[in-house]
Amino acid sequence: MRRDECGCLANRLRSWLLIAVIGALGLLAGGCARFSQEWKTAAQEPLPEESLVGPWEGRWVSEKSGHQGNLRAVIKPVEDNNYRARFKATYSKIFKFTHSVLLETTKTNGQYRFEGDADLGWLAGGRYQYEGNASETNFYSKYRSKHDHGYFLMKRP
Repeated sequence: MRRDECGCLANRLRSWLLIAVIGALGLLAGGCARFSQEWKTAAQEPLPEESLVGPWEGRWVSEKSGHQGNLRAVIKPVEDNNYRARFKATYSKIFKFTHSVLLETTKTNGQYRFEGDADLGWLAGGRYQYEGNASETNFYSKYRSKHDHGYFLMKRP
């Protein structure tokens, strides 16, 4: 292969990589925009009594790296004792990431105990497992993946 052909191939690869990165950022931004609207709508609705349903906000903390950031969630019922928690986390004050997890819960004496797992993809660290507890006003969850572990701590807005 001639030298100018190698340069052309490298330029094409860089162009495709740039397009892929811009596309991925666009998808993430779209997901974050939809989440923001969903959270804003949930925050304007009255909270159901004795329920996890609705908006939450607080922080996430990595106990492995020390990284931390803002965290919001919208929790919706799915069926029986299952809820879908959709999270929006901020990393380094500028990067935002959304993901969802199905939480299987049990309720005892006004306290919800839950667990769930979600595959966030290789870029975000793969499969995460969650377990924790919540009341009507406080939410605490530990998370663990192959490369990280920490916790979420949230309250009602």
